[in-house]
Amino acid sequence: METEQLRRIFLALLFVADEPAAVDDIYRALPSMEPADVRRELLEFIDAYNGRREVFQIVEVARGYQLRTRPEFAVWIKAFKREIKRVRLSRQALEVLAIIAYRQPVTTPEVERIRGAGSAGVIKSLLEKGFIRVLGRQDVPGKPILYGTSRLFLEQFGLKDLASLPTLTELKEIFHETEESDAEYGTGSGSTSPPESDSEAAAESTADSAVASEADPAADPATEPAADDESEGTESGGESSGCGECGSVK
Repeated sequence: METEQLRRIFLALLFVADEPAAVDDIYRALPSMEPADVRRELLEFIDAYNGRREVFQIVEVARGYQLRTRPEFAVWIKAFKREIKRVRLSRQALEVLAIIAYRQPVTTPEVERIRGAGSAGVIKSLLEKGFIRVLGRQDVPGKPILYGTSRLFLEQFGLKDLASLPTLTELKEIFHETEESDAEYGTGSGSTSPPESDSEAAAESTADSAVASEADPAADPATEPAADDESEGTESGGESSGCGECGSVK
């Protein structure tokens, strides 16, 4: 097959894909080729396509590849489509999700010990939304369920893999950018984002708690966990910013 025709096929497959397409997914559409050849040709095509600085770019995310608009067009896209559909997450959900992301595999009691608040209801909500998944059970009395993040988590937050998780400094910047975007374009259904200082404090507190707990996993909190955060409303919540700086999904 000619290189130009193959590259057109790659672009068509990425365009119609509902989620990031893995090399194995693309290979299934090209059974006459060897997997190694598909991977090599695909990576060469991605380098060439992204180098042309088209309106779209091909981004590696969630262990696959996805066609997305370039970040420099975000201002006009947001103005044109003010109510971009996003999965809204409350502050409680973001806290729990951050702990699970950085500490996985982790159990509900471990999450509650780090947060200092009941978290079973929030964990159930994140599980239903698909942001986390069950990894198994811990081999201790009672065999509590172990949780970890899902592929949807990587996709929604524009992460290539778990090694791409942001540092504390980057986490603060993400909170700051999300709030600035909400304030400028009025996203959501009339809810207001918390002040910048509160978001940074929450991000730093959650990350610091996870680090401290990692250093001393047997340590107990000074106080008993507060009542479970059953509600996951949006009145004080943030939202997952989709692909972040990667641009909008096509």
